Amino acid sequence: MGFTHVLASSAAFKANTGETAVNVDAAAAGTAAPDLLLLQAAARVCADHELRLLLDVDVTCAAAGASLRAQHPEWFRAILSAADLPDPRRRPAEAGLRWRLDDARGAQAALAWWGGHLLECARTGVAGFRLVSVDAAPAAWWQALCTQVHAHDANTRMLAWTQGLRPQVLSALVGTGFDYTFCSAEWWDFRAAWLAEEYRRLAAVAAPLACAGAPLPLHPPAVHTLRAQQRAVWLAATLGAGWLMPAGFESRAEAPGRGSSQPSGPAEEGDDDVAAALVLQSDVAAANALVAAERTDANALAMLHAGVGWAAVLRAGSGAARLVVLNANLDQPTVASIPAVAGGAACAFSPWRDGGGREVSGTCTLAPGQTLRLAAVRAQTVTCHLPGPALLQALDAATCA
Repeated sequence: MGFTHVLASSAAFKANTGETAVNVDAAAAGTAAPDLLLLQAAARVCADHELRLLLDVDVTCAAAGASLRAQHPEWFRAILSAADLPDPRRRPAEAGLRWRLDDARGAQAALAWWGGHLLECARTGVAGFRLVSVDAAPAAWWQALCTQVHAHDANTRMLAWTQGLRPQVLSALVGTGFDYTFCSAEWWDFRAAWLAEEYRRLAAVAAPLACAGAPLPLHPPAVHTLRAQQRAVWLAATLGAGWLMPAGFESRAEAPGRGSSQPSGPAEEGDDDVAAALVLQSDVAAANALVAAERTDANALAMLHAGVGWAAVLRAGSGAARLVVLNANLDQPTVASIPAVAGGAACAFSPWRDGGGREVSGTCTLAPGQTLRLAAVRAQTVTCHLPGPALLQALDAATCA
């Protein structure tokens, strides 16, 4: 389908060395350090399929082992197991450990450990890391970590999971050295102004990525209608400098008309859902092809517009642009205005044409949940030769006569 990377949880590559301080349960997945040999094997499999491996990392998790905890217990905070019943006769069972990143010495020790560990992972073939719990450490800590990793391998990508962070936290992250941030596109209702505001704040930190759905969910993603899934794909792929799609998302599209009063048998429903999944996979491949084509245009920018009942994303390059117009309503049509997009910014490109070559200008009617994809080139500049002062005086005299 054209993806370039695969994101995996660190919990999938846990080492079984017995060195970890406690027994890890589901409440503290990721406490154990990933096995480097497993990582190397996984990176090799990804490379065989022309993919690169990204790894989830929670820097609050202490995977340093029992020996370091025994020497410096003040650097760590234990997580009590939620499955263990309180009993005053014994010490509560632990589910994991967390670094005390609010302690100066603990934060420094965590920085040294994580810097070395991320470089070890990078040497196995891991291409980058999605770094969660960004607000658990100060901006200076993150800057030191990014500097340490990039100094040894400038191509290792440091992806900051910035969804839900407060504006003051984001402003402090400017200049820290992250390669990418994440906007909250998958939670947007296609109406509110907050996503555009978040996008601008994130762009000051690093290029924002977008998600078509929540990554690595605790439960399987819900099944949505084909148009809802298509809308999520094109929003993420157009808005972000790159985009993330949860595994299985492409196969969970429900056929149009399901849940309506039209009767259908189980076999017919299954066939329709398979057809819907194939259509969605085609959209995913097309979205990835456009993202790949835009990597050569460093000037490409994204502008988000929220109208009344519709939304649009304009990604404009130096000579061409593409526009995605989305109906915010899944149950009724709406009318969108191309000239109104991003304060008239779409008017700098013409003519706007859909995939079939049909020209679209002015207003257009979108079916329920429809995603309209348009492309255009920058309009030619019109120059006017104004008359000289003498001719202007003559024209003025003739008009007054």
